[in-house]
Amino acid sequence: MLLAAACTKAPLFPGRPRSATEAGGGNHHGDGGVSTETIPEGVNLYATAVRFAQGYDWQRDTVPAGDETRILLLKNGAEILSVPAGRSASPERHRVRDGHLWTDYCEDGWTILCRDGEEIYRWTPEESLKGFILQEGNVFTLGQRVGETGFSFRRNGAVLYEDAGGTILGEVNESGWDGGALAMDGEHFCYCYRASVRVGSDKLTEYHFMKDLHMENTLPAGSVKTLYDWRSVGGVLYRSELRERGYYLVAGGKDIFLSRKTPHLAKLMPWKGEVFSTGYYDSPYVFWVEGIKSALWHDFETIIINGVFTDGDDYSVIETDNDCRIKSVISAVPPEDAVFSAGNYHLMSPSCGYMLGGCLALALTNLDGTEHLLCVDDTVAVLNFNGYLSSIRIE
Repeated sequence: MLLAAACTKAPLFPGRPRSATEAGGGNHHGDGGVSTETIPEGVNLYATAVRFAQGYDWQRDTVPAGDETRILLLKNGAEILSVPAGRSASPERHRVRDGHLWTDYCEDGWTILCRDGEEIYRWTPEESLKGFILQEGNVFTLGQRVGETGFSFRRNGAVLYEDAGGTILGEVNESGWDGGALAMDGEHFCYCYRASVRVGSDKLTEYHFMKDLHMENTLPAGSVKTLYDWRSVGGVLYRSELRERGYYLVAGGKDIFLSRKTPHLAKLMPWKGEVFSTGYYDSPYVFWVEGIKSALWHDFETIIINGVFTDGDDYSVIETDNDCRIKSVISAVPPEDAVFSAGNYHLMSPSCGYMLGGCLALALTNLDGTEHLLCVDDTVAVLNFNGYLSSIRIE
C-alpha cells in the first residue's frame, strides 16, 4: 500500500502552514523550506509514481519486475488510481492531464494510447511520443518512430502531418513546455525537426520549424553547427544554436552571443513573456538564464543544475551535487535559497517539478529508502512505497 502522511497541523493544501512533516527523524528543509503564499484556489496537486513489488530492487535488478508493477495516480497526496505498468513504466510513457492518467506503449507494430488504463487510440507504426497536448476534447501527439527516422503529428491517432526522414527536436517531458516538443503559440501548434540532406558528397543537416501543418521556416544545411532548440512565443521565433564562432540565442532578427564554448545542453524556456536560454557546460559547470532584455545568471561556475522551472515572472532552480542529489532550491519567491539538509533525494524526470501561480511543487525520490517526498512550497508529505515518483502537476 502507498501511504500518504498528512501534515501535523493541516492537510497538504489549500492553506498550508509553514511547516513540514518529518521522515526518518530529520527535517528535510533548512530554514523553513521553499515558501510562497497559498496554492491557487480551485486546483489540485497531481502526481504519478511507479510502484514495484516488495523485495524488488528497481535500482539494480535487470530482470523485469512482472505484473505487480503499477503506475499510480495521486491527487492531493492520496492514491486515486492504480494501473498495470506494462511497457509504460518509463516517465516518458505516462503523464497527468485534466486529472487523468495517460499512458502509451508499443506492441506488435502498434502505438497504443490509454486513459486511466483503458485504450482509446492505436495506430501504426510504433512511436515514442515527443509531444502531447489535450485541446477541446482532442488528443494531439507528436511521435518519433522507434529506432529510426520519421515522425507524425496526429489528432486522436489520425495523421495530420508526417515526414519519413525527420527527427523531432525535444522530448515529451521538457520543463517549461506542457506539451513537450509540441507547443502552442496562440492557436497554433508548433514544433521543429531535423533532416539529413546531401550537399555534394557531404551529408549535412537542415532544420524545419512547423506551425500547424505548414513549414514556417527552414535553416539550410550548413548554416549552423548544431540547433539545440527552436520555439515560437507571441509570433516571434527563438533559437538556441551553435555556430562556428560560438553559442547564440536568436530572437526574431536579433542575435545574442553567449559563449565561445560548446554547451553540453542548451534549451529554451518561457519566462517574463519572452523566451530564455538555459544550459550548462561539463567542466567547470556553468549555468545561465539569459534573455533579450535581461540576464538572471551568467557563468555561474559553482553549481550543478538538475531542473529549472518558470511561471510568469517566477522561477525556481534545483541545485544538485556531483551525484545528482538535491542540495538546494534557488527561487524567485522568498526565501530565495532553501537548503535540503538530509537525504539522497532526486528528481527522476523534468516532470518532477512544476510551478503555477507562484507555487512550487516537487516530487522527490529517495534512492536510499522508500520514504519519498511531495513538496508544495514549505509543506512536505511523505509517501512510503517501493518505487519512484515520476511527475507532479498542479491543475
